[in-house]
Amino acid sequence: MRQLLMVMALVVYWIIIPNLAHEADSPLVNLNYTQYVESQVKLTPPNRANEEHCLTEAVYYESGNQSVLGKEAVALVVVNRVGTSRARRSVCAVVQESYPVQGTEDSHVVCQFSYRCEERRAPMKEMWKESRTVAQRVMSGYVHRELDMASGILYFHTTAVHPSWSKTKEKVMQIEEHIFYREPL
Repeated sequence: MRQLLMVMALVVYWIIIPNLAHEADSPLVNLNYTQYVESQVKLTPPNRANEEHCLTEAVYYESGNQSVLGKEAVALVVVNRVGTSRARRSVCAVVQESYPVQGTEDSHVVCQFSYRCEERRAPMKEMWKESRTVAQRVMSGYVHRELDMASGILYFHTTAVHPSWSKTKEKVMQIEEHIFYREPL
């Protein structure tokens, strides 16, 4: 069964998605991430499945209730971070990144993606499926045309918070409840 799923995934990556993106009125554009991601992450079929699972999880828990465009933007942040430091050599490493913080009264761990430090709810089937489709498409290098300008986005936060680091970054766009940034040019 697992082999059948891998074959189906490969058909989607190498045949269906590229064909959709080549249609003249396609809403998809190729951002040429595939070669970059594959050069950073040794994507053998089992490893690719693991990397896609990590990306699916990040998309689901960070933006599962958002539009496909919002999900794609979150996935782009994760993929764009791959290879930006020695510790970020894979999608899973990016998603799992955390660091200890020593407080005056206690110490705790801060996660780059908040869901990693929180108790997670069981995924809802349809939202998980859509998140997985987005993760597969982004890992194959395709996003909706509206995100063509989002090249280089590395950070995001919800509109409910105002992190101090956001003052030092270039705001690129806001999609629903998330604001996306990149390093200043």
